[in-house]
Amino acid sequence: MFSIRFYARLSLCVCVLATAGLSRPALAKEAAGRRADAPWVSLEHQRELRAKAETAQSSAAAQRAKMPEGGKKTAKKTGKIAPELSADKFEYAADGSGTLVASGSAVMASDSFAVRAGKISYAQKINAARVMDDVRISIDKNRIITSAADISIEGQKVKSEYARFGAYPLFLETGGVSGDEKSYVLDGAKTYFGEPASGSFSAESSKAVYDRESKMIHMDDVLFKIGAAPVMYLPEVNVSAETKFPFEIRNRLMYNGDYGASVQNTVHYKGFRDFAPGVLLDGYTKRSVLFGPAFKYDANSAENIMKGFLQTGYIHDTADAGVLGKNSYGTPIDADRYFVEFRHNQLFRERFGLAAVVSAWSDEFVTRDFREDFFYDNQYPDNFAEAVYYGD
Repeated sequence: MFSIRFYARLSLCVCVLATAGLSRPALAKEAAGRRADAPWVSLEHQRELRAKAETAQSSAAAQRAKMPEGGKKTAKKTGKIAPELSADKFEYAADGSGTLVASGSAVMASDSFAVRAGKISYAQKINAARVMDDVRISIDKNRIITSAADISIEGQKVKSEYARFGAYPLFLETGGVSGDEKSYVLDGAKTYFGEPASGSFSAESSKAVYDRESKMIHMDDVLFKIGAAPVMYLPEVNVSAETKFPFEIRNRLMYNGDYGASVQNTVHYKGFRDFAPGVLLDGYTKRSVLFGPAFKYDANSAENIMKGFLQTGYIHDTADAGVLGKNSYGTPIDADRYFVEFRHNQLFRERFGLAAVVSAWSDEFVTRDFREDFFYDNQYPDNFAEAVYYGD
């Protein structure tokens, strides 16, 4: 903020008068001949000078916003939340609207937000601003990065087109964002779970709403991806912006002559209380892509205890016939390969028990090649289901 200070220098000349040389009439005559602009500095007159200086300072403060110079400015207080502006240069819009244009490392800040941009046009009458050129908006612990945005200071309203939004561990990229002190609405949002990168785990949604009070993000029509590859769809998802990572991901990277470079992914979403849907998604440079739905569950209530999982995978194996080999009966292994692994254990009302084990393989070596944990746990699995009723 500019401050203009007035300094009044008072010179007090003290004359030592010889009472023997000057009579009272002589003093009166000399006082009458003094200059009008240099009055005798009495205590009363000092008070008058101080009052004039304070009046001049108040007048200068009221005119500060009319000075098109660099530095800092504070909007005139009109009962509204007045932000503080700072920039390299200030000028008024040519349309006569009274809009103050700050350019060159412009910053607009209040107690609840801060905006940095190359240019800020502030309309004091409506207490709103248009910010442009590499805009960075900080509200609470979140940041919005965009090329341009409209901000209403009252209610902290923000509206922008393409923007990046969020704070670690969740970041959102959107085609448009609008919001106020309660929530933000993001159209065509893409959510990154961790720092955005080409191979990051992400979720694309038709619409996302971020509630500033609960710190929750509600997403509709959600398609989860690893990089550009889709892995799972859910009609709606709620994610906390402050809790731990909502996904369980198991990865395995490897390379050998039969598979080439490869990555195995087993992903489960843990946003629901008892049920975790998921997907298996692998990529092999010499064997193509394996894909299949998965889920696991663990429910524990007064009447029902239930736990289990499902993992499935299908791949059109592009390996040579010599690599695929033959089964124990001498039959060549087909290129279309799959496996299903299901486990279930349940006790209902302490009376009824249910257990099931299902292993369905296209050939005896499919899990050895793509999910070796199942193969080495039981190379010759047996399918069964068992129901038990317990008496007293």
